[in-house]
Amino acid sequence: MPGCGIETNHQYARTNHRQIWIKAGKIAAYGDTTDVLKITVGPFVYFMAAMILLTGLVHVYKMFVPGEAQAQQGTT
Repeated sequence: MPGCGIETNHQYARTNHRQIWIKAGKIAAYGDTTDVLKITVGPFVYFMAAMILLTGLVHVYKMFVPGEAQAQQGTT
């Protein structure tokens, strides 16, 4: 069954991030800028792609190194 194993999911995540990075390259190549301030959009798209990668790495880390369980405090 596709997508069940950790290696399969890891491969899927790498492929997905690669596609996002390629898309960021295409958007950066357009040379688009913001309307008013004329700031180039490309670096922001690369930043978004990097943050997606970082988020994925944090999720994988938290999957193997869970935090400490904490009891919820009730209010009276």
